[in-house]
Amino acid sequence: MISAQTNIEEYFFDDAGNLIFHKQNYVNVDTGPTLREVFFVPKKDSLPKAVRIIENKKARDKFSPLDRDVIKDILKVSEKLKDTFDRSINM
Repeated sequence: MISAQTNIEEYFFDDAGNLIFHKQNYVNVDTGPTLREVFFVPKKDSLPKAVRIIENKKARDKFSPLDRDVIKDILKVSEKLKDTFDRSINM
């Protein structure tokens, strides 16, 4: 059986270009919807720091190893997005 799924991600940056919020809405017909929101605070001269995850309306401030992997992936993609945006403006 093939299951249909969708994955929608949104990245929000502040005026200085720092990632402040990530939202992922993942829907799989077998397991149902998952809504994950990750909140970040900017750090001077480094990547933003994740401070809270809300997943399916349950908030947590202490992160599991899986959470830390998800946060790393979010930060990696956000850096690529920022780079692509910066290059498109400087063309």
